[in-house]
Amino acid sequence: MHSRWWQLVAALIAMLMIANLQYAWTLFVAPIQATTGWHLPEIQWAFSLFILLQTWVQPLDGWLLDRLGPRRCISAAGVLCGFGWSLMGQATTLLQLYVFYAIAGVGAAFVYSGSVGLALKWFPDRRGMTTGIIAGAFGGGSALFIPLLSMLIQTRGYATAFLLSGIVQGVIILVAAQFLRYPDAGSAFPSLATSRTKTILRRNHEHFTTGQMVRAPQFLVLYLMFVAMATGGLFVTANAAPLQRSWGLSSAALITALTLGPIANGVSRIFWGSISDRIGRETTMLIAFSLQAFCLFGVVTLERVG
Repeated sequence: MHSRWWQLVAALIAMLMIANLQYAWTLFVAPIQATTGWHLPEIQWAFSLFILLQTWVQPLDGWLLDRLGPRRCISAAGVLCGFGWSLMGQATTLLQLYVFYAIAGVGAAFVYSGSVGLALKWFPDRRGMTTGIIAGAFGGGSALFIPLLSMLIQTRGYATAFLLSGIVQGVIILVAAQFLRYPDAGSAFPSLATSRTKTILRRNHEHFTTGQMVRAPQFLVLYLMFVAMATGGLFVTANAAPLQRSWGLSSAALITALTLGPIANGVSRIFWGSISDRIGRETTMLIAFSLQAFCLFGVVTLERVG
């Protein structure tokens, strides 16, 4: 349990358990709408609130994690995720749906920031790879559960699917949290033998205050890049099922897309994170974003040709 690789595995498991909160939501939209009669935009406001809280609670998360440690914070997160997600199927009003999903969003924020921060502390010499692994668990974790959740919704109803998956996810996060801790001074990695590792660590020990970071132009550029990337991706994530019905595609096509998409999402995060350790963050982003632009242009072109 004092091995940094064991810490990475425990954090990865916790991250896997919050993937459904974001990426499986689209499976529940149509059943909720059919049962309650609520309008689609009203239901999707719940997803917007989830994303807002999952995002903007994280500065508070970081402050609490530094003071309370990952075990306590992520234990609380497991309770919040399990409680909020489980009760969403019991919501009889839109306000209840919003509140329960918001609670799950706060829990997911703690798991995400806590797991990424822990990986960075244990692996200052392999930040790209380990951050990619942690982020990849979030991006690809839902692929493990999409077929099962789809079957549960069809056979037992969406309320049961919320309840069972919420309990399982919350309990596993709670158990994984008991093994998490930050490294003691000097124990994060066993050897500083190579000159490359020494150079990386010297560069990584240049610290900035929060105010200095926010005022840096690089922070604004990175922030705008994240917003641009997330806007389109989250729109598709939340509306995949409504789009599938609108385009007249089969349910099997939706499940296939929702399974393969997260796999590609998760694998690519690990791949690009590892590559960035070798060729640098800026060069990696240039290559990845150029490929993304080329692929999006290809989609538009092929659609017009078709």
